[in-house]
Amino acid sequence: MRHGHAAQMELSCWPQVDWIGQKAQIDAAKAAGVRRVVLISSMGGTDRSNRLNAIANGNILVFKRQAEEYLMESGLEYTILHPGGLTMDEVLAVLCLR
Repeated sequence: MRHGHAAQMELSCWPQVDWIGQKAQIDAAKAAGVRRVVLISSMGGTDRSNRLNAIANGNILVFKRQAEEYLMESGLEYTILHPGGLTMDEVLAVLCLR
């Protein structure tokens, strides 16, 4: 995993993935007539002081929570899962590079 400025650039994808990407998926599901959406998010999304929000000033959970709220207000049936413990640094870096 890269450190410093390179790591910050890699993690700058969080708003696109966790807010814009999920919003687009919710909109597409609604347009396609999907009845229920299952969203896998993260535990801690209602806690702005959660340590995950400090990674590269990423506000990772803030964007995840924004998508959750959009889904809740979409009119679709939904299930939101909040798994915990998925915080391996290498996984975070790889997800943003894909």
